[in-house]
Order: sequence, then C-alpha cells, then structure tokens
Amino acid sequence: MPELITTEELKKRYPLSMSISSPDDLKKLSVEQLKPLAEEYRDYLIEVCSRNGGHLGPSLGVVELTFALHRTFDSPKDKIIWDIGHQSYPHKMITGRFERLQTLRQEGGISGFCRRHESVHDILGAGHAGTSLSTAIGICEAYRRNKDPHKVISIIGDAALTSGMAYEALHQSTEYKKNLIVILNDNEMSISPNVGAVNAFLSSKMSSPFINKIHDDLKSAISKIPIVGEDVVEVLSRVKNSFKNLLIPTVIFEGFGFRYFGPLDGHDVPVLLETLENVKQLNEPVLIHIITEKGRGYAPALADKVTFHGCGPYDRETGKLYKEKAGTPPGYTKIFADTLLKLAKKDPKVIAITGAMPSGTGLSVFEKELPSQLYDVGIAEQHAVTFAGGLAIEGYKPFVTIYSTFMQRAYDQIIHDICIQNLNVKFCMDRAGFVGADGATHHGNYDLGFMRTIPNMGICAPRDERELQELVKALDKHIGPASLRYARGSGTGVELYQDVDQIPDIEWGTGEISFLGNALVKEETRPRSIPIEWLERMVKANKTRVDIVLVGIGITVSWAIKAAEQLQKEGINALVLNARFVKPLDGELFRRVAKVCGKMLTIEENVRMAGFGSAVLEFFESEGTLNQLQIKCLGIPDQFYEQATQAALQKEAGIDSDSIVIAARALAGEEAAPTLAKAQ
Repeated sequence: MPELITTEELKKRYPLSMSISSPDDLKKLSVEQLKPLAEEYRDYLIEVCSRNGGHLGPSLGVVELTFALHRTFDSPKDKIIWDIGHQSYPHKMITGRFERLQTLRQEGGISGFCRRHESVHDILGAGHAGTSLSTAIGICEAYRRNKDPHKVISIIGDAALTSGMAYEALHQSTEYKKNLIVILNDNEMSISPNVGAVNAFLSSKMSSPFINKIHDDLKSAISKIPIVGEDVVEVLSRVKNSFKNLLIPTVIFEGFGFRYFGPLDGHDVPVLLETLENVKQLNEPVLIHIITEKGRGYAPALADKVTFHGCGPYDRETGKLYKEKAGTPPGYTKIFADTLLKLAKKDPKVIAITGAMPSGTGLSVFEKELPSQLYDVGIAEQHAVTFAGGLAIEGYKPFVTIYSTFMQRAYDQIIHDICIQNLNVKFCMDRAGFVGADGATHHGNYDLGFMRTIPNMGICAPRDERELQELVKALDKHIGPASLRYARGSGTGVELYQDVDQIPDIEWGTGEISFLGNALVKEETRPRSIPIEWLERMVKANKTRVDIVLVGIGITVSWAIKAAEQLQKEGINALVLNARFVKPLDGELFRRVAKVCGKMLTIEENVRMAGFGSAVLEFFESEGTLNQLQIKCLGIPDQFYEQATQAALQKEAGIDSDSIVIAARALAGEEAAPTLAKAQ
C-alpha cells in the first residue's frame, strides 16, 4: 500500500474537505464555498487514484452533483443509490471516509464501489450496471407501505440505460414510484464511448425525421401568421437543436410516467440545488436529465476518457500510466484478442461480440482492423448472447467476449437460447478467478460451476498463454456451444505462435501430463507434454514412481508445477495433470493416471462447490471407483472475497502453490490407498 498522507498534511492541503465528516457538515457551508471544495475534492481524487488506480473519470464528473444531492436530501433516511458505484468516490468523502480514501482498492481498505458494510449511506453495493432503478423502486414501495415520506434517488448513467433491466424497472407502475427521483447522468460514455439507439436519442446529433417534420410543419404554419410570423420562424431556427433535445427525452420518459426536467448543466451547483429543492416537493416520479463531463478537472482524463474510466497508478503530472516492468509477458487478454483477430482475418464468418467493453476485453484492435466483424451491443449481456445465437443460426461463428462476472447476467439466455438450441456460440470469459482491486462484485469465481451444469456446453481453460492460443483455435473448430475462461494479468512468458497456421490442433476434450517431479527419470527430457504410455511403461518397469497426482485447470497448472518442484526436494514425486477441459473431461487419461497413483489433489481458481473438483469426483463416482481413490479438492471456499492483490486472495483461499504443497504433503504422507491397478 502506498505511504499514507498524514492527517496534518491533509488539513493543510484540503482544509475545507477535512472539516466535513458527514452530510450535515456539508450543509453548513455556503454555496460559494462549494466551488473551492470541489477543487479540493478533484485534487484529492487525482492524488489518490495516481497512487492506487481507480475509477477516476466517473468520479471527477459527479462532484457538484454529489454536493447538491447531500445538501438537498437527508441521507440515509432519503436513500441515494449510485448505479454501479464507480462514481461514488465523492459520496464516500462526504460520508466520513475522506481520509480513509487513501486506502482505496487496497486490502482492508475502502472499496472502489459502494459497500453496505462500509457506511449506512451506501445503500447498494453494485458493481454491475442497471441495478439502481429496480432497487430504488423496491425501496419506494416499502416506503409507501410503511407510510414513510422520504425520497429515493437513483443516479444512473446514460450507458446503464442500454441495460434491459433498467427498462423493466421503468415499466413498473407509477403507483410504486411516487417518491422516486431519477438522476440521468449523461456523459456519453460508459467504459468506451456509448453505442446504440439510447445514445442516439440522448445525443445532440440526433436527426430524427419525425422531429424534423414537426419542426418544418411548425415553421411553415407560423410563417403564414401576419406580422409576427417571420420573427418566430427566426427564433425557431435558432432553437431547432434545443427543441429536438427537449422533446425526445420528454416523450420517452414521460411515457414511462416520469415528469422530465432537463437537460441541465451537471456542474452548475445553484441550478442543481434549485431543481432538486423544487422536485423534492412533488409527489410523483421525476427524472432529471443532467449533462456532465467525465474526467472534469484533469486534462489527461479529459483527453483519454477510456483509459481514465478505470485506470492503474499513473504519474500525476503527465497522466502517463506506470508501465509494467521490462520483460513482463503480455497479458491473457491481449493474447486472446490477437489470436481471435488472426482467425477472423482468415475467416469472415468469425464474429466478435462485446458488451460495452472493446477496450477491457482487448478487442479495440479487432474493432480497428475488422470493424465489420465486431459488434458492441452496449451494457446488454442478455441481448449479446441471443444476438449471437441469431448469427449462429445463419452459419456465423460468434465469439461472445465478456468478463466472467458479467456473463452471470446472461445465464438464462445461455441455457434457453443457445444450449437448448445447440447453437455454435463461443463464450470467452476474461477475468476468470480473482481479479484483485475491484473486489467482490468483479471476481470471476463462479463460471466453471454455472457453465458445467448446462447440457451441450463445452468448457476449457488454458494453463498458459500459448495454450490459450491453442484453445482459441480449438473453439473455432469445435461445433456447438463452448466456453473458455482465462485469467486477468500477465502470462508466464512462454514462446508464442506467430501465426494461426502454426498452432497445432488440440483434440477436443483431451488433457495432458505436464510435469513429473521425479529425479529418477533419466530417459525423459520433460517435454511440454508427457505421454501416458511412457509413464505407464516407466512405472511398470519400476524406473519411476508417482506419490501423488496434482490435477490443475487453467492457470492453477503453473502453481501445481511450482508445488511439484518443491515436493520433489522433499522426496515426494508429484505428477501434474493439466486437465485443460472441464467438460468433456478426459476420462481415458484420468482412468489411466488413477491406475498409476490413486492419490489426487485437484486445484481450481473457482468456487469449490459444483466446480472442477466436483467434476472429477463425479467422474470417478460414475465409474464406480471413487472408493478406491483418495481425492482432495482445493478451490475457493463458499464465501465472498473483498479487494486485495490476486496473489493475496489466492493465498487466503488456500489455492496458491504453498497451499498446494501443504495439502499434497498431507495427502501423500497418509496410509496409501490401494491403486486401481492393485485392486484389479
């Protein structure tokens, strides 16, 4: 954790800010004092994020809005709900967490999102978009039933309105949302620039024929009025764009039962305060449309809104992100995207689909080089999946590329629209396993379990970045639904294939023996994959022995190899099996390895419940041989994990290489169970 700024130094640099420990303190300041306070807040946000990284751009854009909300309403009696929550840093500062914000996204520190355990002012700990309206309407209905007069305020971005769930909430009867105020924070950005029809109707560039016809008809009619007609026509010409901007959102939102106000300047505190005070008196649903500037107050964030939406540590003066150490291998995200791009260049049927995250999923280069083969559907994961199904019906090969944590949102569509139909759609889940600083809402710890239960679904995970290339090609060749999971962060540094034609074909559903930690092996040069036939021959000839089998999936294979090397030093000979496929499991390989050694330790960076280890246990149970083996499963325990480094979280969950050594040592040292070979 970076060295903290002392309390004394904070008081010198941010005197107004340090005088505020609650919304009540904010209300004691004059309106004139809010401008220098906003400057202090922005300076502090830039300082904290330069040290820790974080969602700088969104938070810089809502400083004045946050002031206006906390001056007008009585939080937490009035519920202020931030959609997603990555724009909530100023809210945290006002509600007693100014000094602690220095621990942002650090282990044991302040979360990068709202968290209910942090403060009574954090109503919903959302890390996924489009949740605030449904939550707010639920609270409104509870208030109605309890005869509670307080207001519920939902702050939702224009990007989140691409989420279907937001419209399901808007559709709810007006009766249940009379004390609801929705703030539509319009900055024309999500992580990447917004896309789609919602963005179009909120955009100043909209040129609807319907609106133009209304304007032209009015102009024609008014011009015929004697004396005043020409003057009014001139005024109409000047306000044409304003007319469109006002009418379209009004029609849309008032159709959902909301009184519409706006668009307003989201950085004009007096206007915001006056508007909020007025609508506070209304006993009906209200939507206030404000225009804000993402990254306001920091030139680098304004110049590069995508990078500074959520960034790592950077040089405050220049805005340049700190580079990774020289020699750091490329990340899994980049290797995946580069490989898919190469496949797509050779095959126009290969289609990439993302949900508002071409940059986060590495597909920005794909978008630049093959724009006709990439679709960004916005924050609409459910639609992305079924849209892919439609493409597959017509013979295309869609790769739906979404973070593991966001793929959860489309589970019904994966089952109903893809797997029951047995369509050729590939699900590529970035950020599988622990993701680090983004915390509980973003860890991709569940996909092996929720994908494994679906018939027709294939599941694979690479041990390293070279195998990632191999599996992307295997996905392309496989016909039917399949999913690929890969981790956040850098690879291992193995040599990569430079062209897809160099990538060997992997037989679908096959694993490999990746390592044998046995100093007695002289004939084997330890290639990348050890043939099972060679192993069986060596064991039968008593030229080697296997004390325990470490069965890894995905990046845990590397941890297993590291553990096997340590165990070898202790005289324990461990074989590392790279399962590679969770479904179908390589039954033949597992049967033969079990005959060599009946002690197995499975390792996965996924929740243990219903995960990879469960698949191994179920396989041997179906074979009727489970009682002849000793199998222990290492995986993530049944709990949620907050933010910390990936390494710290892996250690805490008991799945890192040291934990593997401890578990393997205990299992290998127990009374040997009869192997299948002996039993037969």
